[in-house]
Amino acid sequence: MQLKKKPPKRRRLLSVMSSVYDPLGFISPFLLSAKIILQDPCRRKLKWDDVIARDCLHQAQRWLESLPAMDQFSVQLCYKPNEFGMIADVEIHHFSDASEVGYGGVSYLRLIDADSRVHCSFVMSKTRLALLKPPSVPCLELTAANLAVKPDKMLRKELEVPINRSVFF
Repeated sequence: MQLKKKPPKRRRLLSVMSSVYDPLGFISPFLLSAKIILQDPCRRKLKWDDVIARDCLHQAQRWLESLPAMDQFSVQLCYKPNEFGMIADVEIHHFSDASEVGYGGVSYLRLIDADSRVHCSFVMSKTRLALLKPPSVPCLELTAANLAVKPDKMLRKELEVPINRSVFF
């Protein structure tokens, strides 16, 4: 991705961040850092075309400079390796967590073959920012747990393997 040299404004950072296509959340931690950078001008009540404050400017420029490295990012989308035996058990494991800054969840497919070998594959993740005036951390933890339930329902419907059990952490 080529970036043009323009003044660092909220509108530009949002435009660049929104242009990153990541439906399964492989780079959601990377995008969350941009969302955190974008939240600071909101906290300061800056307008869309105001230049980002100097203290945020360094973080924004660092994020924009690291964006071209995402072109090198690749993922193998096969959930079952070729050498893996006949599948005996399929589970989905969901992990969620929260902080005062944000919350998120990640889902893994756990396969067990007839020889009791285990293989885990990343399936998807989601991240969200906490509100500008965040609720308590326990409330955010509950929100993160809720964020993990939604992918479970969707994955059970969309994956073409019968899911024996879902485990939430």
